Amino acid sequence: MMVEQKGVVIMSILCGVIGHQTKQEEDHTIYAQANLQFNDAELGIVGYATIQGKSLEHSIIPGKALVLGNNFFPREKPISNHALNGGTPASADDYTTEGLPLITRRDGVYAFVFWDQDQALLWIGTDRYGLRPFYYCHRDGALAFATESDWLVRHSVKKFSVNYSAVCQYICLRHPFGDETLFQEIRRLPQGRVLRYSVKEDQLRSVPHFSYLSFRPEPSLTVEQVLAEAPARFMAALNRQVNGAKKALLPLSGGYDSRIIACGLNLLGVELMTYTTHKDYGWTTDTVAAAEVAKLLGTDHHYQSLPRNYLACYHQRKCRLVNFETSYHPWVVNLLTMLPENPLPCFDGLGGDACLGGSEVLPQFWRLWRKEDYRQLLTVYFRWYKTHFEQLITAKYHATIKQLAHKKIRSELNKLKGNPNGLIYLGLRNFTRRAIALSTFGIIGHQQSVRTPFFDPQFFEWTLSIPVRLKVQSKIYDQIFRIVSDKTAVVPNTHQRPDHSRYFRKVPELWRNRHNRAYLAKMIKQLPKFLPGFIKPELPEKLKKGKMTRAERDSLLSLADLAYWFETYKDHLKIRGWMK
Repeated sequence: MMVEQKGVVIMSILCGVIGHQTKQEEDHTIYAQANLQFNDAELGIVGYATIQGKSLEHSIIPGKALVLGNNFFPREKPISNHALNGGTPASADDYTTEGLPLITRRDGVYAFVFWDQDQALLWIGTDRYGLRPFYYCHRDGALAFATESDWLVRHSVKKFSVNYSAVCQYICLRHPFGDETLFQEIRRLPQGRVLRYSVKEDQLRSVPHFSYLSFRPEPSLTVEQVLAEAPARFMAALNRQVNGAKKALLPLSGGYDSRIIACGLNLLGVELMTYTTHKDYGWTTDTVAAAEVAKLLGTDHHYQSLPRNYLACYHQRKCRLVNFETSYHPWVVNLLTMLPENPLPCFDGLGGDACLGGSEVLPQFWRLWRKEDYRQLLTVYFRWYKTHFEQLITAKYHATIKQLAHKKIRSELNKLKGNPNGLIYLGLRNFTRRAIALSTFGIIGHQQSVRTPFFDPQFFEWTLSIPVRLKVQSKIYDQIFRIVSDKTAVVPNTHQRPDHSRYFRKVPELWRNRHNRAYLAKMIKQLPKFLPGFIKPELPEKLKKGKMTRAERDSLLSLADLAYWFETYKDHLKIRGWMK
């Protein structure tokens, strides 16, 4: 029996549907902050878009557009339509240029819907980096869209097919690549593109408005030049994100990214409240280091340990908050129990690795990319995810799982071959956007208004001019960290592991205790109902007895996610057996 996680609070959702004679829901305006109606009796067009729930930040162009998220003013000219600040909406004529909604030129992290009544065209899109999830389903003469994939499933009268390629990616890589979801008919909107839907023709077209590929490194840049510019550029980006705020929140870990932000906010005079919980795998790094950094900076620091049965408490909620996109970071949900309810800017270090070098540009990756040895890179990249599913799943599935996961990575690599920044773009489009960013915008973003200074467009685009060779193995990242972090740089971080240090005490791995092992066993035991003969019969009992290795942990979490996904949507799925 599956246990339904209660109390999942959706802060806000942008959703809607449009098509020929599309049935409108009578109650879609309930709990809505804003609405658009799509109607044309002559063409038989019916539909709506709405922002439902508690929305901290949104913009409205009456009768024309809805924007959900922290969309800052465009560089070309200010547009005063920020509902949060009570601004006056601009004229609808100001919102199109060169055939695209002007909204696409805004900075920030957002999703939008734009309606052109005269031409019966609907535009949906996200910010240039696609960090906020936005999903769509086009079939039967209608387009449905939502920032929560669950909404699309619950509001469809037709069932969905299982995307077994995405299932394989989930098992091997812990998240789908590209724009796939676990539903065959539902896609995630790509970054830097908008969808143009002609209702008259029932035609959906993807239109680019931004591309990473247009930014190339400047080979002549030296380490000295980068170090001379980086602090001022970062502080300017941080100040833009602060946007006059006097107080802010910050989840603080023992790593680089959040500490740089904490030091920067301190320099800007922002009153800072910091929050730390510990991970579920065995070191005190984050808790001890974060507490010391907070003390040095004088922040209002809060710490809360994970419940011993944290998976039973948080796993199902995590799955829903991240739309079943990744098995990473179930412990992050613990932060939601700590953060205040009052709306304050919440800063996050997302993108630090991508900007300045870290896990995105490991030496073994860079050597192979520079040599254009993409075949070997595929193998090494696959291994980097460190999933060990072979001991959990019966042998007859092994080859197919690896084959489909490899195929998807290869397709993503092929889009970026020959680009000097391609290795960074590969991580941004996939690992960052489809996994790590969901802790930020999927979990924390449901409760707080999130700011990501490393993805400030001006700063981020400048970092793309830095030669990748300077980023390999965190060459410049370490140095920038020490410049910006100043006095806190003496506190060890998660990239350092001295043999003897009070920062690196080994503690029990929470996922191994009997409560969490029993929970995983109960969840995974549900899989054979949907995938007969998929898992090894002895796995649940073996898990209960504690005979699982650290190397198998990540795959166990992925299998638990999949089990919950099948159970959650079983009445909405066409389940015909493996790969059918």
